[in-house]
Amino acid sequence: MAGKESDSIITCTLPEKNTFGSATRQLITDLETYCRELGFNVEFYKSLSRSFLKGFLIRSHIIILPYPAILNTVITSSFQFIIKLITILILRFLYTVGRRIIIYVYDLPIEQNLFTWGNLKYEKLSRIIEKMLLDAVDVILVFNELMASYTSKYYGVRRDKFVLFEVLDYGADIKVSAQNRAFPMDDKSWVIAYATNFSNPKVRKTIKEFIMRCYEEDYGKVKLILVGKESSMILNTVTPNVIVFDELSPEKLEEKVYSQSHFGLVLKVSQYYEFGSTSKFSSYLHANLPVVVPEEYVYLSKLVKKYGVGIVFKDCKDLIDKLKVLTQEEYVKISISAKRLGIKIRQGYFFKKALFQALKLLYQRAK
Repeated sequence: MAGKESDSIITCTLPEKNTFGSATRQLITDLETYCRELGFNVEFYKSLSRSFLKGFLIRSHIIILPYPAILNTVITSSFQFIIKLITILILRFLYTVGRRIIIYVYDLPIEQNLFTWGNLKYEKLSRIIEKMLLDAVDVILVFNELMASYTSKYYGVRRDKFVLFEVLDYGADIKVSAQNRAFPMDDKSWVIAYATNFSNPKVRKTIKEFIMRCYEEDYGKVKLILVGKESSMILNTVTPNVIVFDELSPEKLEEKVYSQSHFGLVLKVSQYYEFGSTSKFSSYLHANLPVVVPEEYVYLSKLVKKYGVGIVFKDCKDLIDKLKVLTQEEYVKISISAKRLGIKIRQGYFFKKALFQALKLLYQRAK
């Protein structure tokens, strides 16, 4: 484990990063940074059960866990159910002997699988483990009211265990280009970046439909840059105004794509997206890049309007119409707002704010 161990009574328990995809690796890196900035202990584990048992022996009174990076409750076999059940029982033991536990929920893995693939072979066993996990913790940090109310009602978890963090923080260690984006003049196009994982069939379907609808409109004023894992799977959809990049590291993404773009695009692939914002939304703003979001993505549309960081559109025609009349003064204004929110996202503002609320709740309950 890198860094000097703190004497704090609070420990952030994190998984080893090498088994995860790029987005989760970045999230773990960010949480490590934010926890160390707050003076908390940071522990990386190889055996989660051993880590929890160690939590009984060490003086840390409060344990912070990212979910589902730690203890993903999606079950793929009966044997795995037994292993995770044992781990949950150890966690419940820690709870009964006075350890206070906070989980930072950035995804709902069971719902994510169901919305993406339509089914989950061991859904009932997965639900048992997830309910036991939620019952065994003191405070649950979630994106928004929908995620809190849904989880509370489905599993019968007390609503007062939830704290909302609103936006996913991102990129504490990633440098941001100081370049000012040039406003498109004369016949130059607006450049819009779309970064995602194209291995998801629903993602591919959504972006293909978006491209084809835009192509039917006056598409000359918009250039799309598509970047992400397995982007080659949509090459047959590419038009002259679309550029495709393979998956890039966060640093290269900023250098080669975001610094050359005027906006970052977020599309609503399924109803699951309403449970929160996305890592791509945070990565755009981290790079001081304003966003364009469809109004059907209700939660993200509200955030865009609240912070004034981009354009909310009905369809591609509406987006192109709004870009045609967007003035340089208006673009500078939303760029400044994007930069302000991006600073907060880089600094871990939303995680830290929610965590302080969680600690306050624990203190009040202990009185």
